Amino acid sequence: STSKVPVASADGLARFYLQLHDVLGHSPPAVPVQCPVEALHRCFPHQHFDVVYIRNALDHVMDPLLALRQMLEVLRPGGWLLLRHARNEGVPGQFQLGLHQWAFDIFDGSDGAPHFIIWNPSLRADGTS
Repeated sequence: STSKVPVASADGLARFYLQLHDVLGHSPPAVPVQCPVEALHRCFPHQHFDVVYIRNALDHVMDPLLALRQMLEVLRPGGWLLLRHARNEGVPGQFQLGLHQWAFDIFDGSDGAPHFIIWNPSLRADGTS
């Protein structure tokens, strides 16, 4: 027997994606919730998800540190936060082209452990803790 895993999607641009489906006469496989990642606590209950996954979107947000905190807010203890992004994607366009306003990299910290660094020319922050 197979059991279905419930999946919820959220995007700050969901209403525009749904309009595109309407224009093209398509039905989306699932309807995303209109919700920017920086406001997940308003759209989903505290500790609601076992897995939170974001792909090629964290570098588009206004405040990636707030976005990370929000993802952790809706994640259950022991859950998985999965980030999938190109390394330093904002660099080739000098943070001026398209939506790539942030870069992400991994550096060894003073403790010898790898650290997740969020940066652009104006800010550099360690998102590890």
